[in-house]
Amino acid sequence: MSGEVELYLLKLEDLDAGPGESFLSAEEVQRARRMGDQKTRLSFIAGRILLRKLLASKLDVSPSRVRIGVDEQGRPFLAEGGELSFSLSHSGAFIAIALDTAGRSIGVDIEVSRCDLPALRLAKRFFEADAVESVIEAPEEERVGIFLRFWTAKEAVLKALGTGLRTPLRQVVLRAEPGWERGWSRLKSDFSPSWIFHQWRQDQWVLSLALEGREMEPRPILRRLDPEV
Repeated sequence: MSGEVELYLLKLEDLDAGPGESFLSAEEVQRARRMGDQKTRLSFIAGRILLRKLLASKLDVSPSRVRIGVDEQGRPFLAEGGELSFSLSHSGAFIAIALDTAGRSIGVDIEVSRCDLPALRLAKRFFEADAVESVIEAPEEERVGIFLRFWTAKEAVLKALGTGLRTPLRQVVLRAEPGWERGWSRLKSDFSPSWIFHQWRQDQWVLSLALEGREMEPRPILRRLDPEV
C-alpha cells in the first residue's frame, strides 16, 4: 500500500527446534514460561524474535534495543520509534506479521484451515445474518474456507481497531470484491467504510490484513520467510 505496508509469513517447520529467549523482555519470558503447551510457547517466542528483527531493521538498531509495550487494550506497540505500527498473528505453525511505516492502525489475522472446524455452528454464534447465510449457502466442501474468509477479515479489522474480540464480530460488516482478494469494511455504527482489507488463501490457511482507510490501495506483497529466525 503505497510501499508502506509489509506483510510477512513464517512457517515453523519444527517447533521443537525453535529459538531461545535471548531477545525477549523479562515480561515476555515470564509470559512464555506460563504457557503449558510447548509448541504454543515456541511459536510465541519465535514470533516475538522475528518481530523484533523486522522492527530493528526499520529502526536501524539491534533487536535487543527494540522496546515493545502493551496498551490499555492489551495490544502490543512500539514504545520508541516514531511512525511505525505493526500487528502479529499466530495459528498452528504459522506466524504472520504486518508492518506499516506510516504508523496507521493495522491488523493481521491468520487461521489454519481444519476439516473438523464446526464452521456453521460458529458462524451462527458469532456472525450477523448475511454472513451466516453465506456460510449456509456454500458447498459443504467450501464451508470452512468461506467461514474463515469472514472470520479473518473481521478479526483483522478488530485488531486494527484495537478492541479484538471485545467487539462482537457481527458488528463488523464486510463488502468483498469477487474472489475475496480485497474489500471494504465498517462497523455497523459507522455510515461509510472506514477499513480496507486484503486476503490471501491457501489449502492450509486463510490470512487477512486490515488497514485504516477508505480508498483501496495496491495489494501488498506477501513475503515468505525462512524458518530460521
